[in-house]
Amino acid sequence: MKNKKTIQIILLSLFISLISLPYSLYSQEGEVEVTNVSEFSPGWAIGVKLGSFGAGLELVKSFSRSFSIRAGGNYTNIKYNKTYEDLEVDGEAKIKLGAITLLGDWFFANKIHLTAGVYYNFSEEIIKGTPTKSYTIGKLHIPPDEIGKLEIVITPNKICPYLGIGFGKPISDSKVVSFNFEIGAIYWGSPSTDMTATGMITPTASKEQEKIIDDNMSDFSIYPIITFQLSFKIL
Repeated sequence: MKNKKTIQIILLSLFISLISLPYSLYSQEGEVEVTNVSEFSPGWAIGVKLGSFGAGLELVKSFSRSFSIRAGGNYTNIKYNKTYEDLEVDGEAKIKLGAITLLGDWFFANKIHLTAGVYYNFSEEIIKGTPTKSYTIGKLHIPPDEIGKLEIVITPNKICPYLGIGFGKPISDSKVVSFNFEIGAIYWGSPSTDMTATGMITPTASKEQEKIIDDNMSDFSIYPIITFQLSFKIL
């Protein structure tokens, strides 16, 4: 009887151990997972970017794994000269792209985010035309400086909303260096035109001509932006 009771106790202990084994393994596995997950702490980073709106810098602040904000700016200056021999005019085009930006990133996947914000836009395009030769009308000889010069300044809206999608991270959760690639666009409305002229072509710079250019530019109300960014976490 004593041996039989001892065997029953051993069998009961073994049965309890088998029942509790899956729970013990699960608990250990859960502890390992919790240990491996690092706690998130908000941070700061400085980003260097290059894209279709020029080169720039950004200060990045993360608030959670899914949300961060960026404040910065872009600038580039492009100059183009060409002589139109058929028109006997020297042409010069100067394009200035620049803005102060405030953007917010929402990460709906690990490294994919939607970005929305605003550009304070100080971009403009300046086009100049200068005669290269004199004109002779009958016995009248007109030198280039008397013919005059024409200048056209095209300016988009100052406040421009931005929307884009990015791949990567403007600030890393755990690493010092991070990379971000972004595709988006700003809406800068219908650019306005300002014309000035000197000499004999002064009447060319009329409100009617400015309206014609404004109407032709009205279809270019959206400017696409592609940006590559390299960020360095500082805090």
